[in-house]
This record gives sequence, C-alpha cells and structure tokens, in this order.
Amino acid sequence: MSCRRGVLLLVAVVVVAMLPPAGAARAQAGAAPPAVEPASPVYPYRPRTLIEIQVGRDFANKSAAGLDAGDGLLVSAVGSLTPLWIGNTVGLGFGVSFGWKYSSAFSRTPVSAFGHAVLQLRERWFSLLRAGPLKLVSTQGVDVGSHWGAFVDWGVCRWFDHQFGLALLVHYTHLTLTYQDADVDATSFGPAIAIFFGD
Repeated sequence: MSCRRGVLLLVAVVVVAMLPPAGAARAQAGAAPPAVEPASPVYPYRPRTLIEIQVGRDFANKSAAGLDAGDGLLVSAVGSLTPLWIGNTVGLGFGVSFGWKYSSAFSRTPVSAFGHAVLQLRERWFSLLRAGPLKLVSTQGVDVGSHWGAFVDWGVCRWFDHQFGLALLVHYTHLTLTYQDADVDATSFGPAIAIFFGD
C-alpha cells in the first residue's frame, strides 16, 4: 500500500513540474501574435533606356524611274530614352535611329530622330507609337539625293525577364528622292520585328 502511494505521489510531482507557472500561462494568453513583416511592394515594369535592333520589309509602288525608291529590306539600330511616365501607364520619350535599306536597284542609309509614346496594356505588354523626321545621308549604286521626310512606327511589345523584349511593328515612311533632276516618290509601308534591350 505504501509502495502504491509512493508511486502516485511521484507521478503527481512529475505532472505538476511539467505544468507552466500560472503567471507564464496568463502572459502567454495575453501575448500579441508575432509581427509579420510587410511584403515588399511590387513596382510595375517601366522600360526607360533602350537599345533596339529592327528588321523590316518595306513595300512601295514602282516609280517611273524604275528605282524601287521606297522598296527594300530595312535594318536599323535604334536608341531611345523614356524618362517621363504619367500615372505609371503612359511613357513619353525620344530617340534616334540609324539604318541600312537594300533593294535590287540600290542601297541607302536613312537616319532619323523621333518622339515616342509607350502605353501599358497589361503587366509587361506595351503599345509603342513613335514618329519623327527622316533623311537619307548616303546611297550606294545610284546617284540619288533626298529631301527631308518623315516616318511613323506603331506596334505591340512584350517585355521578358532580364530586360529583354520583342515587338511587332508596322513602319510607314514618307520620303521624296531626287534623281536626274526630278523628284521620285519613295513612300513605303511594311512590317518589322524588333528586339529590345534595356533597363
């Protein structure tokens, strides 16, 4: 009998020792939940400094001089800045381009400056519109001069991780050349694909 009482007394001592003190229990009951650090805000992607390689195919009506004046394959290098964003939705900026255009008749080197607007469509999808003056600075194969002209690009761009983007564009150029003391219409229109690299 005394052995049983000893065992019961030992079990009771162990149970009481395992219980938390009354003050600690009350402190735990009234303790505030652990603070959760707020997640870092997710800022929308806003391309600002860009380098672009553009490849396109321009189509034009054959001129009377038989020059294919506006026709040809166009490869351009473009640099642009978009320093101003309005409401994190519309970006405004400017840039320059330097190109090389080739056709069976002759090749030429157009340069241009432009202003542009970028509109966010969804997350990393953007619409791009740009326009500005354009002029041929040199030609190879035929002695051709150039008046000042203008161009417009419009298209849709998708940006990916690591500051890389792709765009599909339509390219319109209004330009008049001079050939054998006569003006030749070199207006053209065509599709282009562009690869963007930027910040």
